[in-house]
Amino acid sequence: LNTCVAALQSIGLKPTNHLLALRNWNTLGVILKPTPFSSVEIHKAVQFAKEQGFDMVQPAVGEQINILPDTTFAVLAKAIIQSKGREKLDGYAFNISPSNDNSPFFSQFVKLGKFKQYLNEYGRADLPFLELGYFIVWASLLVCLTLAILAIALPLSISLKTRRFILSIWFYFSMLGLAYMLFEVSLIQRSMLTLGNPVTSSAVVISTLLCFSAVGSYYSSGLNVKKTLFVVIAIVVGLISVFAFLGGSLSAMVVNKPFIVRVLVIVFSAAPLAILMGMAFPLAMKYLSGYYPEQIPIAWGVNGFFSVLAAPLATIIAVEAGFIQVMLVSATIYLLSIVSAIFFVKR
Repeated sequence: LNTCVAALQSIGLKPTNHLLALRNWNTLGVILKPTPFSSVEIHKAVQFAKEQGFDMVQPAVGEQINILPDTTFAVLAKAIIQSKGREKLDGYAFNISPSNDNSPFFSQFVKLGKFKQYLNEYGRADLPFLELGYFIVWASLLVCLTLAILAIALPLSISLKTRRFILSIWFYFSMLGLAYMLFEVSLIQRSMLTLGNPVTSSAVVISTLLCFSAVGSYYSSGLNVKKTLFVVIAIVVGLISVFAFLGGSLSAMVVNKPFIVRVLVIVFSAAPLAILMGMAFPLAMKYLSGYYPEQIPIAWGVNGFFSVLAAPLATIIAVEAGFIQVMLVSATIYLLSIVSAIFFVKR
């Protein structure tokens, strides 16, 4: 209901004039119309609701037949439709924010800050009925963290006895792994809106980024590290920022085009960025091979560790904030990696 009202308001229409809604005890039907509903149409809707055993939500007329156990729905529905008393929505235990292309998670209604309240009111047995999928994402983050510690961090810590600890190198390769995967997962999720299928989206985006990153990695071997490393990352930061703000508009432009056109648009729009992202790692690794060869295993290890964590982390950020925010976090991390690179190149 909140999404429908927000859609009307976004094009300057008044919900009370352009929306009809009726319900039974567990189902809500909403009708939107570009022109205001006439008195005749409203009368027909009210008559239909009365004959079929429904209750009118908008307009809220007639005697209520499907009695709800409390007044929460009626109070919040009125606040949403009439845009009055919306502070009641902020105090509500569940997240019913309008869904949009940046955050199209219609079933995400859990507020992490209310988790203790959920346990008190519903108990552990009913917790899966709230939104089990979202809790699984957090569980996967914990599992990834545990496995990454056992498989990467632990062996890495053992090898530290024979290697120096250089924070700038560790930080740089950690940030590369985290930023790359944040962007990749976010692009996969956003491409689902364009391609209409998560499997297809994953196949197209992962193939594009890996193949063109490999091209960038290949051509980086002939580049001067000091002259190109910082320029490459700076351009990456700029392109990711452009993707964050213009990617949605690009998707809207091609969403009704033939499938092959949509695929090609994603491939060729992501290819230049993938080439540059593929240069950042080998350029720095080339520098290590000349000045810090003992740090190469460390660089691989920390990069892999944070790459593993990035996948569930990207999903969590996308659900809580949106795709744009995930990409901006990725751009910010790449920006921080420039600062780190300055330190170890200077050394």
